[in-house]
Amino acid sequence: MKKLFIRLLKYIISISLIIFYFFILFKSTNINVPLEYKMYYVENELTEWPGVNGLDYSLNDALMFGKKYQNTLAKGIGTGWNEIESDGRWTRDNAKLYLRLKEMVDEDKNLNLVLGDAVLNTRIHILVNNNEVGSIIPLDGKNEYEIKIPKDIFKDELLCLNFKIENCKEISDTNNHNKKILAGIFVESISIS
Repeated sequence: MKKLFIRLLKYIISISLIIFYFFILFKSTNINVPLEYKMYYVENELTEWPGVNGLDYSLNDALMFGKKYQNTLAKGIGTGWNEIESDGRWTRDNAKLYLRLKEMVDEDKNLNLVLGDAVLNTRIHILVNNNEVGSIIPLDGKNEYEIKIPKDIFKDELLCLNFKIENCKEISDTNNHNKKILAGIFVESISIS
């Protein structure tokens, strides 16, 4: 009788451990955390921690890319961006910015892009949620561009703005003149209106 009890106890412990293992496995694949946490820590889509609700964006708000604009600084920085500078930030060849819209969109909107500079002879393909909405060839110096975004692209509340740049060049980093960086366009601000 005692052997039967010990054997039964071993089976119960073994089954309990197996159930616990599958419970932990399930919980690790179905985590219940904020989107920002998941994008930064789990999926590695963000290169800088935006904070909880840091991806939230209200239409017509200008997102600034320079150090001197701490209150309105763009936070949903994905891959493809160089270090932040005083007035803006250089992109590399494939820069992504993530935004979570606070409002529903039922009409076409405009992406307003203010560039402080650009590498000469380059073309920028602008994609929103993997749909190309336009391309521009920036002029020398500071310029403002307006690109129309069709309303059907706003189906998801999370937007991924992707700037694919042809012909990036190596330039001297303004933060460290001994270092070269791959640069495409110098973004000062972005807004959707």
